[in-house]
Amino acid sequence: MDSSTVSSNTCVVTLVKRNSLSSVKLGSCSGVFINHKLRIVIAHASLLAELNSKDYEQLRRDLTANKLTNLLPNHSAEVVFDARRYQVQNSSNQHYDLSSNNHQNIAREKEMYTIIPAAIELIFKCESFHQTSEQFLAKSQGWFFLPRKHFFLPYFILIKLQNYDGLLPIEPLLVKSSVECNPGDTVEVFGTPYGNLCVEVFLNSVSRGVISNYFGPNKVQILTDARCIPGTEGGLVCTLDNNNLKRAIGIVVSPFCWKNQNWIGLTLVCSLEEILNSIALALIVSEPGENPKELLKPFSASPLNTNSSVSGVSKHPASSPYNFTLSENIKQYLCHVIGQKGTGTGILISHDTILTCSHVVCDNSEVSIKLNGDKHWHQATLVYSTPLTEPFDVAVLKLNNYSFLTPTKLLSFPEITTAVEELLKHGISCLHQLLAIRTLQPVGHQSPMMSYGFSQFLLAVVHHCSRCWILGMPVYAVGFALFTSHSNPQPTVTSGVVARLVQHKQTDILIQTTCAVYPGSSGGAVMSKSGNIVGMACSTVKMMINQAHVSLVIPMTTLKVITEPYLQDNDAEYLKQLWLKSGKERQIWKLQSTFDCSRNLLSKL
Repeated sequence: MDSSTVSSNTCVVTLVKRNSLSSVKLGSCSGVFINHKLRIVIAHASLLAELNSKDYEQLRRDLTANKLTNLLPNHSAEVVFDARRYQVQNSSNQHYDLSSNNHQNIAREKEMYTIIPAAIELIFKCESFHQTSEQFLAKSQGWFFLPRKHFFLPYFILIKLQNYDGLLPIEPLLVKSSVECNPGDTVEVFGTPYGNLCVEVFLNSVSRGVISNYFGPNKVQILTDARCIPGTEGGLVCTLDNNNLKRAIGIVVSPFCWKNQNWIGLTLVCSLEEILNSIALALIVSEPGENPKELLKPFSASPLNTNSSVSGVSKHPASSPYNFTLSENIKQYLCHVIGQKGTGTGILISHDTILTCSHVVCDNSEVSIKLNGDKHWHQATLVYSTPLTEPFDVAVLKLNNYSFLTPTKLLSFPEITTAVEELLKHGISCLHQLLAIRTLQPVGHQSPMMSYGFSQFLLAVVHHCSRCWILGMPVYAVGFALFTSHSNPQPTVTSGVVARLVQHKQTDILIQTTCAVYPGSSGGAVMSKSGNIVGMACSTVKMMINQAHVSLVIPMTTLKVITEPYLQDNDAEYLKQLWLKSGKERQIWKLQSTFDCSRNLLSKL
């Protein structure tokens, strides 16, 4: 389905309190049609955060007692949707555009949208989402939500439209199982910023990002870096398959996340499949005589079929050219790094050598590391780190014992060709670059455990690729950010583009990207779409109290020149070159302007 089809299934829901004399509109958020035949819309329960204290406390008691229906007797809802996306069918089987004036009895017409009254039928809880939130988003770990928002986090509302006879969508919504989604998959969020405040401008707006991480059974909880703001709660999250085909995977729960008093620019999403399962369970509990299968005929008159490619929850998605694939081959070169004063990410560049940031390990001689997917911690020794006062923030670690490592896979020529094709696809046709990559020879005659040959080869490929990055090319920051190593065994992915490559005397000094990076990302890899390492995440820009999504990356080209001789000779003296001696280079990394030194930015992660 295309964007217009998705928009035809999304809407805005407003909570209304009525009395004998008047009505008052309270909160609003986005919503999704799940069954047009039965006139059913789902919205997130953050809509209820604006209840007065008396109504809120009563609702909280009812929900805690597992009362799901006949709640909020003095409240109802209004649903706003784009009238241009719909048609209405009268008894003569003729279709009319709702934007005409012939159907004032069905809905109150506005120029671009339609408002239909609705009733609150059911408030239900997604228990798997709740349990996952308690484990991964606990207050004890620094996560913060407003008290009411926190209570309603796992709750959703089932709303039934009134005076809706004959109203049909243009096309049904297609659903995809969240189990088939992975970090790096491109997603689009359809929601309405600010709810009902200005639907003429914001109705069914679109934001794009990637799946950053997931948690819980059946990947019930999803984090995405698609930028959303209040009002998009209840909005629809879709993946992009081949031919830009969109499939719904989840509903927005919270567009704002805060941790340790810092705004985290990630959007929290609940799996749509898990929501549908929760509805079925809630109906069985609250309405024993009801048949949940009738309600859960997803978005059309056809039965729920988990293998259907037309409707239902698809569990056989096509691969998408839009996605960044965080393969196991990439993951095995990333590791958690824990020093006495900080945590971060490391990049394994040889069988026993790890790159990370100096502020992660400080001056600790002993550091703990855990490779992705490994259950055990291993000790590493600090070989060299730049002084903490220095802006060029690099440390080199050496594993005390690397016998636990599995044999390393050497890069093959098909993978080289992929890198070349990526360059050519973006308009780079320099023959010498092609020949330089083609003629690189991996060291394949060493012991399988001796992965220096791979590292040299990988860095050489990165060396030639990264010099040719075009501004605006997609890149992905991959690191163990935000979550503890015990709660999150896999890296988090955020997306962005190369915003600037800064050079001094024809040497790559700094790469600026728009990837969001967070505490724990330090030392992580910044990669191209094909999986080449462009650089190492070092810091993010902060001005006063505002932390912009501007990340500063150490180019792998620069790190290669310095680390390659060390890997060959095992002489730490080479690593002293990581300490910037040039005043201009130091000035660049300290973000000190040559034009106005009175106002400087902070570079910190």
